[in-house]
Amino acid sequence: MMYPISKPVYFIGEKIGINFSNPTASPDRWYMAKSGMFFLVIFLLFWMILHFFVHMISSLIAKYLLPAESCSSSVQKTDAKSMLSKVNAPGVRQRNSNGERSKAKKEEPACLSASNNCNKEPLKRVKFNVAFWKAVNYSFLVFVGLKTLRSADWLPNYHEYAIPLPLIEIKTTIYYHLAIASYLYGFFCLLVEPHLKDFMIMVSHHLVTLLLLIGSYYLLGSVRIGMVVMILHDICDPFMEIAKLCLYADLHLPANVFFVSFALIFIVSRCVIYPTFVIHPLFILLQSEENQMMIAYAHLLMLCIIFVMDVYWTFLILKMIVAQLTGKSLKRDIREEVDNED
Repeated sequence: MMYPISKPVYFIGEKIGINFSNPTASPDRWYMAKSGMFFLVIFLLFWMILHFFVHMISSLIAKYLLPAESCSSSVQKTDAKSMLSKVNAPGVRQRNSNGERSKAKKEEPACLSASNNCNKEPLKRVKFNVAFWKAVNYSFLVFVGLKTLRSADWLPNYHEYAIPLPLIEIKTTIYYHLAIASYLYGFFCLLVEPHLKDFMIMVSHHLVTLLLLIGSYYLLGSVRIGMVVMILHDICDPFMEIAKLCLYADLHLPANVFFVSFALIFIVSRCVIYPTFVIHPLFILLQSEENQMMIAYAHLLMLCIIFVMDVYWTFLILKMIVAQLTGKSLKRDIREEVDNED
């Protein structure tokens, strides 16, 4: 078996007619659609179950590393504010600037307000849980991707990345749909997580990535370039999420170390290797007459859109690096400007 998760997948797939004994998938479109839908459903369930257990673990760690303020202190603060408001507004009715009487606002009892605040999970813990899940998610994807690429004989010759394949190996099919399910599940998670400064950029990134993955597998067969693109974009993310975890736990030195590691890997993989060894070979391939397909040019356009997003994020990273070089420690992620932040 290739991966730890492959045994139950193989068992269920063979029951519905998917041939795992053949090292390559059938070129029949219906077979590809059937097997693809099977893998997508299986891996969506896998990510949801994994997220559930990871969230349980991260919540326990967050409660230990990020203790919330006691409810008694919240009640005292709320009582002080309510007493101050009563001193400033002694009358039930007050006259406004026009001399008209206005009703005083009905205030919520201090104990009720404090209890409501205590029942809500602190935003810092929510961010910690999100970062913990993303660290596990990206690390697992990178592990499976590198394991899939380990036996690739075409890897040293980057000019072969963009060549479409008539038959796709089953291990590539598994990795591809694991990634599709991950980005699809991540897209729905984006909608319920605290919205950061680049929320729309992240939504666009996930949508473009999903279109690229689905199009490269089902329409073009350019799975080699798709695998390289995914690994180049995922390999730096675990370092960033671990840096966030250290940041939320007030471990600033490890946070700085992981952030610098993330920045170096990000810039090299996304802004140097990606345009040089992925976009450029695909552009050269499209110059030949037999490969001038409109859908292939659309594929290249979406790859360029992702590169533009990478440049935008590189600007944010360099902005944080400049702040560090000027003597400021890494106190928060520059992306983290939420609408309802405490």
